[in-house]
Amino acid sequence: AGRVTLADGKVTLAANRSYGRGQVVYAAFDPSLEPFASWTGSPDLWARVLNGSLTPLMPGMSLSAGVLPAGNIWEIDSLLNEFPSIQAPEVNVLIVFFFVYILVAAPLLYIVLRKLDRREWAWWIIPLLSVVSSVAIFTVGASDKNAALVHSLRTVELSGRGDGIRSASAAVFVPQGGRVEAVFEPGATLLPLSDGRGTMGSIAANPTYQTVHDGLDETSVVWNEVPYWSVRKTWMSDEKTEELGRFGIGMTLAAGKLTVTVKNETGTDLTGVGLLLNGTAHKLQDLKRGESVNTTVPYTVQNAKGGSYDYGSQLFPWPSNNRDTRARERGLLNSYMLAEEGMGAVRTPYVVGFSADQEAWFTIDGERARTDNLTLWTQALDLNEAQGAESTVAPGTVTPILTVNKARQYSFDPISGRIDFGQGLLEFEFVLPGDGRGSYDKLTVYGSGQLDGQLQTSVWNEKKQGWEPVDLTNAAFQLAGSAVDYVTASGSILMRLETASQAGTYMPTVGLEGREKP
Repeated sequence: AGRVTLADGKVTLAANRSYGRGQVVYAAFDPSLEPFASWTGSPDLWARVLNGSLTPLMPGMSLSAGVLPAGNIWEIDSLLNEFPSIQAPEVNVLIVFFFVYILVAAPLLYIVLRKLDRREWAWWIIPLLSVVSSVAIFTVGASDKNAALVHSLRTVELSGRGDGIRSASAAVFVPQGGRVEAVFEPGATLLPLSDGRGTMGSIAANPTYQTVHDGLDETSVVWNEVPYWSVRKTWMSDEKTEELGRFGIGMTLAAGKLTVTVKNETGTDLTGVGLLLNGTAHKLQDLKRGESVNTTVPYTVQNAKGGSYDYGSQLFPWPSNNRDTRARERGLLNSYMLAEEGMGAVRTPYVVGFSADQEAWFTIDGERARTDNLTLWTQALDLNEAQGAESTVAPGTVTPILTVNKARQYSFDPISGRIDFGQGLLEFEFVLPGDGRGSYDKLTVYGSGQLDGQLQTSVWNEKKQGWEPVDLTNAAFQLAGSAVDYVTASGSILMRLETASQAGTYMPTVGLEGREKP
């Protein structure tokens, strides 16, 4: 099933279909031929057809899941070193062993040798006892390090339709060293992380020590000349979607409250299930397969955003002692959300959960190694699918597109959503869902209330064919006329920011309320 995005009467010109984390766009025309090739309206047409796949305020750039973001590599790299299967010896055991050694090596040994009248043997028995004790301590400490071990931090991104895409960062502990080969399923994309000898993730810069082989039957990464007791790491992503289940979601948005019902339909038991919304992690509960949970949370629009949100610490607070059992969950969640937030200013809500297992999902030198997996399950929510007459277009869910830039200087921070520009004007288009023809009653512009410099904001009134001023010093400003008066023929809301000197603010957003189109 797909969705028509462009039509001429009953003739479909363009449509899209969701696939994995993105979408496939179908066009009934060839954009390289006339009249489209030289048509001045092509940018507006593609803005509608590709809406949601473009960065909102940086023309010429596109949103993409891409590869492991550079800003997250360091945290993930550190977390991968925390092998759950590798445990340090208990301090109490070492203390007991130390006192036993002192007791045997000193008074007990002296008493035995004196009774045997062989005290001169002490010169070789005591060193021998020291060697035996050292070997015993080493053997006990290395008992869990005599075979290859795997530790992986995985992410399953669910589409909400029953399918999803897997990705993972995996670490391999190598006890013997030498040449090590990790073999994955065919079609996987592999990116080895730094081995301390070459540029991180650059196979071409370090072909002697790490290589990737992409074959029809398997995909593998090979590490050469690996030292004894070393760790090698790689990032992996599937290139295809799989049937991985979903979170069954029911939503109602009304009177500033969002009610969400979450059902675990993933086929695995989940812990740490939470709803991430506007910088706040709302902790739900652990959900076994088939279980549901219901929650109601406040919904407010947040334009200004200072840095990245620490969702991990909200779901898993730091312990008061030194026994931190949730460090991996915090780091994995924060790394994922940092990457998502860096791809656009619109804050997408998510439902997340975690699972852990010991299933080996790739081989090391032809064998299944002992494995520890921690998996983050995520599913984005579309608030425009929420029930409730008050929420036709939920605030903050429409991505603005920069259409006119007549400013002398311009900068946009996709993480914070802040815009700074000098002497001139900017115009933005908010492309409404569907054909934009909903029966809207009210149009509200939401600002941050944080303005630097003299800034004039206005919204285009399609009915009056003119610009109307908007007061962004308030958190919310409702336009006087009916919302349908501001919707253009192409189903968009137009906004203008203008300054005579230098100005800065956080990108406003819009929300429309009314009845759905019958």
